[in-house]
Order: sequence, then C-alpha cells, then structure tokens
Amino acid sequence: MTEAYDKAGPLPSPESVRAAILDNPDIVLSDERVVQALADSEGKKSEGNLIDLRGVALRKQGFRLEELEATHRVFIAAARANSKMMERTHQAVIELMRCASAKEFLDKLDEFIPRRLGIDCIRLVVEIPPGLKSPLRRVGGNTVVICPPGSIRNYLQGQNSLPESGVLLRPIPRGDTEVYGAVGPRVQSEAVVRLRFKRHHFNALMLAGSTDAEQFDPEMETTLLEFFGKAVGCTLERFLA
Repeated sequence: MTEAYDKAGPLPSPESVRAAILDNPDIVLSDERVVQALADSEGKKSEGNLIDLRGVALRKQGFRLEELEATHRVFIAAARANSKMMERTHQAVIELMRCASAKEFLDKLDEFIPRRLGIDCIRLVVEIPPGLKSPLRRVGGNTVVICPPGSIRNYLQGQNSLPESGVLLRPIPRGDTEVYGAVGPRVQSEAVVRLRFKRHHFNALMLAGSTDAEQFDPEMETTLLEFFGKAVGCTLERFLA
C-alpha cells in the first residue's frame, strides 16, 4: 500500500481521509473489502468509533442479504407456480385425449378444464359458412360458438392475424355476451388462441376468459397456452372427421 502511494504521491493526511468519509460514507460501506476488514478488525475501541462504524457496515450487509433472500423467495415461488401450472395443463390435455365423443370433449371444456386451469370459462369460436353442414351444428351447450366468416376478424377488432405464437393476451372492459354468455359482463381479461387444423380449413379460436383483469397480462409467457391450444385443436378436429 505504501509503495503504491509512494509511486502516486504522498499519503493523504488523516484529516483529509476523515473528511472524505464524512462527506460520502458510502465510499467505505459499499466497498466489500473495506467492510470485511472492518468486520474482522479487533482494533482499539477508543470512543467507540470503530465499533459503531463496524456495526453500521454489518447492518448494511445484513440488509443486502435480506434483499437477496427476498429476491430468492420470489424466484422460488414463481418457479413452483410455473411447475404447478405445467402439471395442471398436462393433466388437462390428458383428460381431453381420453374423450370418446364430441359431447364429452365439450363438457370437459365447459366445466372440468376451467376449474383445473384456474380460469372462469373456455369458448371455441368457429367460422362456418352458412349452409355448410358440420357436426358442430348439432352440438348444444355454451362451449362452441358458430359464426359466419369474418366474425373472428371483427372480434379481434380489425386485426388480420394473431401474433406469430398464435396467442394474444389482453385485458378487456367486459366479455362479449354473444361469446361468453351470462358470465360475459364479468370477464375482464382473456387469452385468444388460434386453433390450427390439419385437414379442415375453418378459422377457429379458443378463448379463455377470466374475471381477474390481471390473469392474462400481455407480458405473460404463452408457451403453455400454445401447447394447450394445439391439444384442443387436434382433439376438436378428431370429432369433426
């Protein structure tokens, strides 16, 4: 240390060091090596100055440790929540794959699947030209909404297509009652998922509605919804054959 100062110039006086520390104490407290040296020091306790400063340094380090622990807890909680939702999504897909009829499939989407995934309702919106025969026209219930071509574009408020992922998350002031039925006025956010078919050329969406305005935030990850949407599309097409 002395040699380094000899090369750079004379050592600073104790008064100038003290003045610099008083002017900006973070110079000391933000330097980990200095803090550690203070914590390890067994120096003299004259007037309690060193002990007080060490206590401040240790308290500051303790505060930083608490911040790190809090951040760690947040990450752990998020990881557990993601793992639980992944498990529930996989269970929901398995339930859909076990369906033996279109009615069973739609009944599952109407009640069991929303409860499993922690949402309020699921709707399938399918564009079918007037006069075109389709098994979906014979299916009752609230889950399937059949509409003429162009309706989906109107529902998306003029958007020609969804994002590349095929999933759009958005808050809405209230759900469309023609789609969501009686629960519509309470729906405050929704996931819009494009359903893709291999053999059929219908435009179709899966809508997941929630009364929680923050459940489907646009910044959320959509991987699980993409996966679930593919499973719904494949299962629905099986019953369209």
